Amino acid sequence: MRLLEQSEGAFIEPSSCAALAGPKQLLQSPEGAAYLRQNGLEARLDQTTHILWSTGGALVPDGVREEYRNTRL
Repeated sequence: MRLLEQSEGAFIEPSSCAALAGPKQLLQSPEGAAYLRQNGLEARLDQTTHILWSTGGALVPDGVREEYRNTRL
């Protein structure tokens, strides 16, 4: 969330950031590799696009945004 805001100037809610992990899970986990293999998608990765749909960032109050920015898990 913080890196996206710093690099792109776009604030999104932390829950929306979960979609950013999708490509990593497909490409770097055994389950993702199995899914790609089972569906014949390995050779087609160069034809893919990952679309992230994020919502709610514009409606988050400034104080809550600051809390999100300062929270570390």
